[in-house]
Amino acid sequence: MSDLDALFAPYPEKLSIDETAALLGISKKTAYKYLADGTIPAYKFGSSWIILRDDLKGKLMEGSNQQQD
Repeated sequence: MSDLDALFAPYPEKLSIDETAALLGISKKTAYKYLADGTIPAYKFGSSWIILRDDLKGKLMEGSNQQQD
């Protein structure tokens, strides 16, 4: 299990804004900004955001400066 897998392990498949912000160590305001500009991958349904744990983990892996297995 990678460090990233361990970081995401306790979180549910679908993340709330609060969970996403806590996971990334950012404020809710910044999380909403990142959602709006596409930095955080998500789906908008009406006024709600659907943030999938594995999509976010994949996005973080893309930006890693570490060699991936």
